[in-house]
Amino acid sequence: MSIKSMKVGKKILWKDVNTNDLEDQNKRLRKKLREKGGAYPAIKGWEVYKHVDKSMANMAMVLPLIFDLHSDSIRPRHWKQLAGVCNVNTVDPSESKFTLQDMLRLNLDRHKDKIEEIVEAAMKELKIEKKLAEIETFWTAMELTYSPHKNTEMHVPQPSEELLETMEAHQMELQSIYGMGKFMEYFKNRVVEWQNVLRTVDDTLKMWTAVSRDWISLESIFL
Repeated sequence: MSIKSMKVGKKILWKDVNTNDLEDQNKRLRKKLREKGGAYPAIKGWEVYKHVDKSMANMAMVLPLIFDLHSDSIRPRHWKQLAGVCNVNTVDPSESKFTLQDMLRLNLDRHKDKIEEIVEAAMKELKIEKKLAEIETFWTAMELTYSPHKNTEMHVPQPSEELLETMEAHQMELQSIYGMGKFMEYFKNRVVEWQNVLRTVDDTLKMWTAVSRDWISLESIFL
């Protein structure tokens, strides 16, 4: 591992970045530098030594941020937030020629706390995104079942245990998501919409089954 290879590494495309490898390389280089400094104490006073040492220390701080920003949880809105934090017009890693060096030019170490906040929000938002997708997929595919009434052609609603249990679970999960404050804000409209939908479905099913039950109990009086 050499300084030259480290420079080459910065030119790799963002999509190909492997922060674990880069961290290992940086650690090995720092170790070799310190060994040289230990063997020849005089070089520690050289500007080049100080510069390389500072650069690698900076890289050790930045690479964990690079790892976090390389997460699948980061969405275009988060890149927009990062651009604002770093005082640049745009940050677009989806661009085919975007490299690690392009990201490093943002001086991420100067904005460590803000970047960690963005990443934390992105990870929590991803959980919300997945849960909403799960809820939407379930209710899009779910069908209400009916059972025949005695030997007639009449059918009455008979919600499955899965439907009823999932209804309750999803209502509780949506309430929990709603309580996540700023992390929920981006999804607020979808969360409220599904809360209303499930509440309406729940109320309708309860009313429908109650009416069906009453009708069955009174049927013999009128027939």
